[in-house]
Amino acid sequence: MRGAHVEVREANTGEITIEYKGQPLAYSTYREQERRQSQVIETKLLDAALCRSPAKSKPLRGPVPMSHPWRRFDFSEKSMQAMERRGEICILRR
Repeated sequence: MRGAHVEVREANTGEITIEYKGQPLAYSTYREQERRQSQVIETKLLDAALCRSPAKSKPLRGPVPMSHPWRRFDFSEKSMQAMERRGEICILRR
């Protein structure tokens, strides 16, 4: 259909139809543009616009503390500590 001529019709109710060789075509609409278009700035105001700081990003979090649960996770399936934490065995300590 590249380069084909179609008729776009709008009814009084605002309904739009697209026809190709007398047959209506199915179509879908895209969402409106989400980003804001760039603006034209006068040369006198250009330096001031460039000096403005950009929007602040999220602050980076620090390291995870040693008391965090995943720090104590043992990846080896057969270690005694891992089996004890899963409740598979019970180790009596003095």
